Amino acid sequence: MSRRVLYAGAFVPDENGSHAGARAAWNNLNALRRGGADVDIVICTTERRISASDSVHIISQDAMRFLHGVVAFWRHLSIGDLLVSNILHARINKRFITTLKDAMVTGNYDEVFVDFTQCIKPVLIARTLSGKNLRVTSCLHDVYAQKFLRRPGIYSRVLHGVLCQSELAVLQDVDDIRLLSAKDESIVRSFYSLKQTAVAEFAAPSWSRRVIRGRILADAPTLICYGNFNRRENADSALFMVKTVLPIVRRTIPNCQLKLLGTGSVEFHRKYALPNHVVALGFVDDPSGAFSECACVVAPLSMGAGVKFKVLDALAANVPVIGTVVAFEGIEPSPLMIETSLQDFASTVLRVLSMWRAGAEPSARPEAIT
Repeated sequence: MSRRVLYAGAFVPDENGSHAGARAAWNNLNALRRGGADVDIVICTTERRISASDSVHIISQDAMRFLHGVVAFWRHLSIGDLLVSNILHARINKRFITTLKDAMVTGNYDEVFVDFTQCIKPVLIARTLSGKNLRVTSCLHDVYAQKFLRRPGIYSRVLHGVLCQSELAVLQDVDDIRLLSAKDESIVRSFYSLKQTAVAEFAAPSWSRRVIRGRILADAPTLICYGNFNRRENADSALFMVKTVLPIVRRTIPNCQLKLLGTGSVEFHRKYALPNHVVALGFVDDPSGAFSECACVVAPLSMGAGVKFKVLDALAANVPVIGTVVAFEGIEPSPLMIETSLQDFASTVLRVLSMWRAGAEPSARPEAIT
């Protein structure tokens, strides 16, 4: 008899999702199914343009629904929870919690899998209301204690201690914790002294197997900036490439192009009136063609926490990535990872491109870079 799992998440699982949350959810859901689990899926999402199969129960979340949920379940929230609820518990939603509670009451499930930290508190509330002591496993896409530290401003610094206490409290009530990298697992085990942890398996997207690496045009190499451009860290890194790095690179290689690949890139290009040598491709279901033709992926990130799926995707496609320590954190070292600082980013790009212009084969890339 298969194991019955109630899956509660914040993103619709999608192998080629337009953001890392959908990709992580797809990884986790498929890991459950590969393990023989029979899964029922309930998603509480802030996304407006979503598509899912009939087997996925979608519940919309917005500011009013969140506030309604907080008022309805305030007795289950500490003062600390309330102070950081919009950050750490942002999937509190009356319909979401009620749906989960009703499912648990049936007694049809062996455990609950919670995908994304913001869903943990709603699941714990639903479990309490159901009277069922179901086992709960949760996947953390990143550790909020670390993520919040990197946010600028007084608000972040003042509430960091409260957020850490609230994050620890919910994690202590979870039976098993999955992290997306060994680095995040180490943070949880050392900072919070929690031992019920393991690293989730990464599954490369199917399109990565269709990438065929060959020679790029020596006089017109292409760089790819890949990600969701509605997120500040990705938008800032793209602007850094356009305003700081690309002008230096194009003084030596005038025909060098930058392609922006991902959700929001077209709107981003229009908003900042970017030049013609910066091309916005938008979200592409199958980006294997772009990855086959590019010289490398660039990831000059200065913000963000957790493992970066855009880097893992590029590495799975055998594409070199030039990135900062933030871009590479939590990822197993690879010869295709070329770490550099923001100050040296342009010179590193030029060094990598000069090898391509010299006609180096892809197989020689790691040796030439190091």
